[in-house]
Amino acid sequence: MPLHIAARLCELLGFVLEFGPDRKITSASEDELSAGGQIGFDALKQGEAGLYAALDTLVSPNGLRTVRHRSDLGALFEWLRLSPAGGEADPLRTLVREYIFRTYPCSEKDVVLGKTCPTTSRYSIHGAWKSLGI
Repeated sequence: MPLHIAARLCELLGFVLEFGPDRKITSASEDELSAGGQIGFDALKQGEAGLYAALDTLVSPNGLRTVRHRSDLGALFEWLRLSPAGGEADPLRTLVREYIFRTYPCSEKDVVLGKTCPTTSRYSIHGAWKSLGI
């Protein structure tokens, strides 16, 4: 991963972990971004496992019942969503997308970070009824 992508990942992940997903990155001070960078770096020392563990802490209780990954992941998700497709952030985007598909109740029509969910990952009662035509 290029250094500038790794640095921004640390900064944004740490910022969301420290200040919550509702906080806009545009409101962050330099000190808050620096603190976020350290928090993100500490979380990512374990590589992919560290990323997934950090993302696990951001999943809201409602996130397991509804598709709300955008609001749970906050500024981190928005950065990945707005990064150019085919760019240097694609490997990271793929990891986060696969995490979302495994964790949130996505259906086959849901598009996350440029890709459609390959299969319905979890069903709610309502979702099961819809898929069965009930």
